[in-house]
Amino acid sequence: MSYLIVGETEESQLDILDLLFRQFYKESFSELQQKGEHPDIHILDGKDQTSIGIDEVKDLQSELFFHPFEKNFQMGIVFEAEKLTTEAQNSFLKTLEESSDETVFILCVKNEKNLLPTIVSRSRKIFAPKNGTKVEEEIEHFNMNRPLVEIFGKIEEVSQDRNKALDFLKSLESLYKGKLEEKISQMNKDSSLLEKENITNIQIARMRILANGNRRLVLENLILKLRK
Repeated sequence: MSYLIVGETEESQLDILDLLFRQFYKESFSELQQKGEHPDIHILDGKDQTSIGIDEVKDLQSELFFHPFEKNFQMGIVFEAEKLTTEAQNSFLKTLEESSDETVFILCVKNEKNLLPTIVSRSRKIFAPKNGTKVEEEIEHFNMNRPLVEIFGKIEEVSQDRNKALDFLKSLESLYKGKLEEKISQMNKDSSLLEKENITNIQIARMRILANGNRRLVLENLILKLRK
């Protein structure tokens, strides 16, 4: 399995990486990094390099040779993957073709056109929101109990634009995180679990839109889950 995160900035790429990691580890990449090195996460970082050569790819391949330690899968992450030389990309392509289901690869790039088409075609692309997007949807007082036809009317409007849909989800997630903090402070365990489930559903919806899913269907399905 291979993912290709395409984002204009490192920050936008890391934001998507955090979301992706929550699907696999229930924790963000940033949170896991703060805990120190993880035995199943292997990183090739081209940040301070002009290029990434075949020897560095082979080093990553050797780290992924063994079975995972803690989970039933392991991660191979390449930052600034556009710096991979053609030789290194061909070697990496062979790894993608021969790797088992135990290994998940994540390539982070600013422009996927700098990678071999064969690598791009074998990866699930996730596009980060463009830098400078403004949050246009004010939902601090969003009432989930409004008539469904009214809510779906707003969803129809928001879903017309990808960035608006992502902004809507970002604000919605902030709203439910605030509710979660309130429930935790009240020592309300049952309600806290419900809010955590709602936040997870919002994050899943965001991932699906980033992966070019049908925005209107994704948002309408999310609203139905949040109203339960």
